[in-house]
Amino acid sequence: MSANIRDMVFSSEAYFCCVLTDDDCLQKGVLKSIVDIIESIAIQAGGVVGSFYVPRYSYLEDGSLHCVVSVPFGESRIIEPGPLSSLKYLHDGFILTGLFFQPRLVNVSLWEKNTANSFFPVIYFSDLLAKHKCAFFPENWFVHTVLNECHWEAWGSTERIRKLRLYRDYMEAVSIAATAAFKQSRGLFSHFALLYAETQLYRRQMRYSFPLIGFGISVNSITERRISYWIARSVVLLVEAARLVKNAALRSARMVLAFKANGKII
Repeated sequence: MSANIRDMVFSSEAYFCCVLTDDDCLQKGVLKSIVDIIESIAIQAGGVVGSFYVPRYSYLEDGSLHCVVSVPFGESRIIEPGPLSSLKYLHDGFILTGLFFQPRLVNVSLWEKNTANSFFPVIYFSDLLAKHKCAFFPENWFVHTVLNECHWEAWGSTERIRKLRLYRDYMEAVSIAATAAFKQSRGLFSHFALLYAETQLYRRQMRYSFPLIGFGISVNSITERRISYWIARSVVLLVEAARLVKNAALRSARMVLAFKANGKII
């Protein structure tokens, strides 16, 4: 999929492009609003805007709203470029549909080098965030269908294998972006801010993935070399250990109370 999208993007002569996948569609009557924003966005931002995006509204097949994600602000906002922005907002690139960008500004070699990564939009979006302004608009422009039947057999024979690949790919995408961000940054304070942002990205993915695929999993070598990864892993494991201890203590307390009340453990 990444290679097909890459070829379409690199052959595009449009000012902005957006990827609309096969289970997504436009909301009725929004095309004019999109065109109006594209025509005026450079003037509104007072400079070159490399990308802009809207929240992802996800719907079930019956048309009911399932969730809304990628909403960093409650109002329209310009995100200034820089290393920290490239980490703070890169996660929103995963939406794919709803992310608009200028094809001419995309880092061709970076995309080609990471074509196999399933989170390729995160990688090129982070690069755009580092170099160019980005705009956010709290608009509901797209219908993204979720929990429908999908065919991902090429990503693995079981659900766990597929989720494991997604986990490793996302962690690798963050590591690629973080490596570039640290190279572009100067100063101790800036490095601490980047360290914190990178750690938070790893922690969020670990909290989501570990209950699904387990704790004893490996990552790609570029991630293993990141100190933020090991900080995040240590924190998540400590929190999980504390949760297990707390639950065990609560179970023991309930057993003691039950014994005192009934003369036996129930």
